Amino acid sequence: MSAETVAFIIKDGHFESLLYALNFASISAVANNKVRILFVGWAASKLIKGNLEKIDLPSSLDEQKSEFVAQLKKHQSHDLKELLSLVKSAGDVKIFVCTLAASIWGVTRENMIPEVDDIIGSPNFLLEQAKDARQVLTF
Repeated sequence: MSAETVAFIIKDGHFESLLYALNFASISAVANNKVRILFVGWAASKLIKGNLEKIDLPSSLDEQKSEFVAQLKKHQSHDLKELLSLVKSAGDVKIFVCTLAASIWGVTRENMIPEVDDIIGSPNFLLEQAKDARQVLTF
């Protein structure tokens, strides 16, 4: 039986959205699914070296940020770079950044994190990488 594909499209660069998306991707990979992830929109900017380490939250949560960060550290859930590396090593996982988003946010092969497999257009992602996806989840 061949592995099923689960595709993820991540557009929101807020920490919490990235945390949940990467957690679900990790679960999918550990369950022996092929995982294909496309970063679009603001989320693409998080793939520039050094940007995943920033804990960006919506401004509506400014008052709770310090408590939120403390709880993340308590539960060892504050390092998205480490989580992305774990996701990548969990199985058949490919990570892409959208060509348009890369252009808008200045993501290049030289400045992006090494876990990213390639910069590709959204049509290529949907018609090639995610064409057999059982599920497409968006965050």
